[in-house]
Amino acid sequence: MGKGRRMCFFLALMLAAGCLLNGCADDIGADEDSKGYGVFIGASPEAAARLTGYGLVVVDADGMDKALVDLLRRNNDQVYSYLSIGSLEEFRSFYPAFRDQTLGPYENWDGEWWMDVSGKAWQEHLVKQAERYNSMGVDGLFLDNADVYAQYPRPEIYQGLLEIFRSLHRLGMPMIVNGGDVFVKKALVSDGLQQVLQGVNQESVFTSINFSGPSFGVSDPEDRDYFMEYVEVCRSCGLSVYLLEYGADAGTEEEIRRYCREKGFLCYISPSLELDAVD
Repeated sequence: MGKGRRMCFFLALMLAAGCLLNGCADDIGADEDSKGYGVFIGASPEAAARLTGYGLVVVDADGMDKALVDLLRRNNDQVYSYLSIGSLEEFRSFYPAFRDQTLGPYENWDGEWWMDVSGKAWQEHLVKQAERYNSMGVDGLFLDNADVYAQYPRPEIYQGLLEIFRSLHRLGMPMIVNGGDVFVKKALVSDGLQQVLQGVNQESVFTSINFSGPSFGVSDPEDRDYFMEYVEVCRSCGLSVYLLEYGADAGTEEEIRRYCREKGFLCYISPSLELDAVD
């Protein structure tokens, strides 16, 4: 789940101004929810069945059935499913059908490949996946890897992502985009992405990942400033904001939670890069 490239402060201000000119709300944050937010897309179905008490829980419904989704919905307020729109993983059952449409390997994630999102077959596949999750009772979608546009900044990749977002929006399921800042900042101003999107989830605002370990640390101040500016712009466009952090020590965790309380954001701090740690 890549971060995308950096954006300077001036561009952030321009984006915020553009959103306001396009009729975005002046200020909006995620609803305060004492039960919070959790992302468990690496959890097995057996482990996911133990999730209880979350306001919003994100799982990978691809390996689940309706009975498990029903259980999750009884035990949590809302259940969203992970859906990678910009990459293809080799363990997916549909990998053979699309492997010849990949663009290149995904750095730091073995067995994962960037997808050519301009392909109609891929776009239609994503809609079918979302329809299946909808029929299982999933409340919304957690869309990942729009960072493909940062990796391959081509007009057809940008337009392909727009088509995917618009097609999924027609299903009536709320959508949160994870990362994808290069695409998101352009689409908010140029193409009204805020009209089809509920929120943004940003990884590693306060924390950092050393993939050779893996191990965790604190983020570079420049990266932190960049992403703070970015999520503020998203909020100014009427989007809810969620943070996903990894391996924070006690001091950093308190800093993250204080920041989110002040801003009205929701956060999840995972001890695991695989997002499989269920209490």
